[in-house]
Amino acid sequence: MKKYLLVWLLLAAGATYARQTTLSGYIQPVGQVQLTQTYDGNFWKKATELIQPAASGYFVKTFNGAATRWLWIGEDARRKIILLSPGRPLQVTLKNNALFFSGAAAKENNLISRLELESTQQLPFIKELGSDGGYARSPIDSVIRFKFPQIIQLLDSARRVVKQARLPVAVERTVQTELTYHYANAVTGDLTYWLNRGQNREGFHLRFIDTIQAYFPVPAKEELAISPAANRYLERLFRMRLWKAFYVYQADKDRGRADSQFLQTTGISMAALQSERQRESEMLLFSKRLKGLLPAYAWEKALNNLLYNLCMSGQVQGAAGLLQFIQKHSSDGRLVKDAEAMYAPLRKARDQYAGNLNIRIRKDYRSVSTLDSLLAPYKGKVVFIDLWGTWCPYCISDMEYEPALKKQLEGKDIVFLYLAQDEDKDDEKWRDFIFANNLTGEHVRKNQSEIGMIWNALGVPEKEWSYPRYLVADRSGRIVVGSAARPGKGDELYRQLLQVLNE
Repeated sequence: MKKYLLVWLLLAAGATYARQTTLSGYIQPVGQVQLTQTYDGNFWKKATELIQPAASGYFVKTFNGAATRWLWIGEDARRKIILLSPGRPLQVTLKNNALFFSGAAAKENNLISRLELESTQQLPFIKELGSDGGYARSPIDSVIRFKFPQIIQLLDSARRVVKQARLPVAVERTVQTELTYHYANAVTGDLTYWLNRGQNREGFHLRFIDTIQAYFPVPAKEELAISPAANRYLERLFRMRLWKAFYVYQADKDRGRADSQFLQTTGISMAALQSERQRESEMLLFSKRLKGLLPAYAWEKALNNLLYNLCMSGQVQGAAGLLQFIQKHSSDGRLVKDAEAMYAPLRKARDQYAGNLNIRIRKDYRSVSTLDSLLAPYKGKVVFIDLWGTWCPYCISDMEYEPALKKQLEGKDIVFLYLAQDEDKDDEKWRDFIFANNLTGEHVRKNQSEIGMIWNALGVPEKEWSYPRYLVADRSGRIVVGSAARPGKGDELYRQLLQVLNE
């Protein structure tokens, strides 16, 4: 009996081991280890977990589940992407920002490090674009005919390197998938940016997008389950198909034929789509209603990825509405559970921080009409002004760096003043965002017609209005820095604020 019990215990232990992934290692000098998981393929600072090591610098993190897991490890500017697989422990040494691997998973992670999958900027055909677009200034057909085959040759060469590494089958498939869509994202990101800048519109929409899809079709369901890059590409592919559908519709002078083609391509008529455009943001509307642009499994995963984006960026109302839509329309129970799990912390945060006295929505925010009245309550203090909007992704991503800045300036005579450009109909959405993100400081909202008083006071022409924008006012209420550094640019903003504080 004891013999059978021992065998059972060993089998159970082996099964548990195979359902876990483990990361351990040392960090020198000793400090917190930053680990960031992803769901939609994008890096979200809000998803970062800080691991506190022992006094020796040793740390360990175990993840439950039999799925492979891609993580970012390290600080923002030097973070690296690593792969954890069930039954293949990984030990890392973080020494003076350099990363070294050992353990069963060292082989694939050394390979991943050489492939430089953290950024598409390291790919040769992206470097060639330079600061002016390089070869992307050539006609679209030239890029398709001459450059695209070179890009695919580079990808095939990298695939052979992975093949020659002789990794376990499942691990090799995961790395190959991530590599493929890493290249797909370079093409649909950096290269597309230069090609789609107002020139060659017909060639871009009717030939370049089709060429991309020929080389990089919709990721399979299995690929979306193992590759962050595949999920990032899914979002970009949806956008490209959307662009093409609208371009074809607008270019066709035969309205009847155009309407029929649009309905066949997207699953909804243009008239029905137009009737709904005032109800919610375009990307939410398009993602929900243009389901014909993707296979069903991909459309459902794209909806979940969009929900994750909304939750990470604190968009409470948009996330709540999309969750209800997913619960009603998704056929994949696992995706529904994922959606409910990602929304729950956002709703909890909104309710939790609603009573935070350090979040102050000014009672006079509707009546503020000049720069002087905006700054009047803060005479004698330095004011950091954050011009933003709930609709602005770059504004939101910058805010992730502001808690650390506030910590650095704790106890000093400085006010963080958030001036949002959001329409009156979005007042509740604006308030929900502030509380869900625990955005401590002073808050004022102006609509599009009202926000001009700030820009006009700064002497900025309307065509140059852009968000986010950061300003610094001195103790007398005078704007002394009209375009301050962004919070994510290291210590530059901190030094600017300190200089004004010390004057």
